[in-house]
Amino acid sequence: MATLEKIRSRMGVLVAVVIGFALLAFILGDLINSGSSLLNSSKMTLAEIDGQKVSITQFQNRLDEMTETQKLISGKQSFTEEETAALRDQAWEEMVRETVLDQNLAKEGVDVSETEMADLIQGNNISPVVRNFFQNPQTGMVDREQIVAFVKSLEVKNADPSRLLYWKYIKDQVKVERLTRKYASLVQRSMYVTSLDAKRALAADANKYSIRFVAQNFFAIPDSAVKTTDSDLKKYYDKHKKMFQQEVGRDIEYVVFDVKPSKEDYSNAQQWVAKVEPEFVAAQNPAQYAQNNTDKSYDHYFKKGELASKLDTFAFSGSTASFLKPYYDGNSFIMARIADIKMLTDSVKARHILVTGNGNVAAAQKIADSLMKAVKGGANFAELAKKYSADQNTAVKGGEIGWLHRGQVDDSTLMAASGTVKVFPAKDGIHVLQITDKGTASKRVKLAVVQRDVIPSSHTVQASYNAANSFLADCKSKEQFNALAAKFKINKRVASRLSPNERAISGLNSPREVIRWAYDADKGDVSKVFELKDQFVIAILAGVREKGIAPLEQVKSDVEYLVKREKKGEMLEAKMKKAMEGVNSIDQLAQKLGTQAAGAADIAFSAYIVPNVGIEPALIAAATSVKPNTISKPIVGMNGVYVLQQTGKTVDPAFSIESEKVRISSMNGQRSVYQSYEALRKAAEIEDFRFRFY
Repeated sequence: MATLEKIRSRMGVLVAVVIGFALLAFILGDLINSGSSLLNSSKMTLAEIDGQKVSITQFQNRLDEMTETQKLISGKQSFTEEETAALRDQAWEEMVRETVLDQNLAKEGVDVSETEMADLIQGNNISPVVRNFFQNPQTGMVDREQIVAFVKSLEVKNADPSRLLYWKYIKDQVKVERLTRKYASLVQRSMYVTSLDAKRALAADANKYSIRFVAQNFFAIPDSAVKTTDSDLKKYYDKHKKMFQQEVGRDIEYVVFDVKPSKEDYSNAQQWVAKVEPEFVAAQNPAQYAQNNTDKSYDHYFKKGELASKLDTFAFSGSTASFLKPYYDGNSFIMARIADIKMLTDSVKARHILVTGNGNVAAAQKIADSLMKAVKGGANFAELAKKYSADQNTAVKGGEIGWLHRGQVDDSTLMAASGTVKVFPAKDGIHVLQITDKGTASKRVKLAVVQRDVIPSSHTVQASYNAANSFLADCKSKEQFNALAAKFKINKRVASRLSPNERAISGLNSPREVIRWAYDADKGDVSKVFELKDQFVIAILAGVREKGIAPLEQVKSDVEYLVKREKKGEMLEAKMKKAMEGVNSIDQLAQKLGTQAAGAADIAFSAYIVPNVGIEPALIAAATSVKPNTISKPIVGMNGVYVLQQTGKTVDPAFSIESEKVRISSMNGQRSVYQSYEALRKAAEIEDFRFRFY
């Protein structure tokens, strides 16, 4: 019994301990999960603007909406990498503006009311945005009937979603444009130009000076002749720290293994061409044979001058029996036959009826087929367009769309006879098109071209990858990186001050992945092998730049250059002072220094450069302030040391106090809007983490 009681006692302690651990685990688990949630929340944060967090989901939703809208406006189904990046930037700037500007304006009671919006869209003060979208091309005026018709089309049951999105975009842009105008007006009207401002500007602009001068350029002294110490560099750096303000950036060094066709790839392409040449010559349907065997399609009719020189000469000097033997051009083998010769027009005049079926393609096709049948049966096309066309801009004109040119329509449409009616699908719906007139015909040639591009084979690509991988395997540090680059005679490249959202690096194709890596890596890290377009790249993170004043070590080379320039200035200044002893003219000084005197005219205090010299602010200041016909002391500039003599002064009659007031007011008005907005952005303390996601 005693033993049993002891066991029970121990079990009680054990249970208590287990329960205690369970409770602790539960609490810790809750805290860990909470921390995990907070961590995930942080990872999902794309930016913080004026204290407001923007999640990747919010941003992506905005970007998706903007992308769909731009597809509607541009008529494109997809966008290039560059276009997508531009849309991301646009979405970003839009979200920043809403927080930095729109919300601050709203706090001050500046907004666009519903009544104002109605007036801007359909009232007496139509917005420029609306004018742009609903302008009658014939009159250049806003088409109010078109606006009304478009709005009514949105009020029907099951309205076309794309139209609703389009209308939302227009209204958003109307509001943005109006708010921006109000903000610009507030800022610009706060600016004032005094008479004193105008007088100072007049003196800086109207007074023009002529000088003769002697220059001693810094490049006359080699860098090796100027000694600097660490103390010199630190002294200069401490005195000029503000010069070295910098933004966040990364410095990388990288090597590139280009993927280029090998001799074997070239030989294989040549052998393939030799094999198919007799087949192509014997083909009964050369156009079809070419289409099935070429790397580039030439499947349409060309006019003189549209083809590359050799193909153009062949096309317009031969017949359908002619054959152009294989030749090598650029990176391709090319051979050709003439498939057809026609007299074709470059343009047709047409009218159309656009049928959307409210997004139901089958319904739209059925209506379009019925309309085509009605037109062919003698129905009035113009009346049908006014009644059924979803394109309100042309519907009010009976469907007239004017002249369409090659590139806007296909060859079959250009070859169709006047009066032809056809139905074809497009991204915006089904079109019923009627040709009403045709342009003048000219000779056109359809070529059958077999083009074989010489491209790297999988074996060649693998060989380049293996070379890059072999380099990486032996590369664990910057020293090894440099040694291997030197050993294999690979050109090491440098990219400095890469910003977080940078998209370009010299010599690399679409290097965004490399830049994102640089912001996740630590200084000295060696990257993986990046596979870019026709390139394998290995990088090393050479430097990390933080926002603020750069440390001396990071800008040492820049400081050394500036210190040497300063010392050269002191050396040349002393040389010129000594040469000036007993000299009475600029020409005497030039002779003593073994150089030629030069002249410059029309130098205004507001000027940016000195004729025959370049950018030299100190020389401009001296030219406009030295006493006439006296020799100045040596002036240390950005590129050398100068001694000058003012030889003349004129006053430009084109300037006046009033004209300067107008000019300064205009300049301040333009600059103040941008600068005040930039001040608001800076005050918002924006933290941008887009580089983590894109």
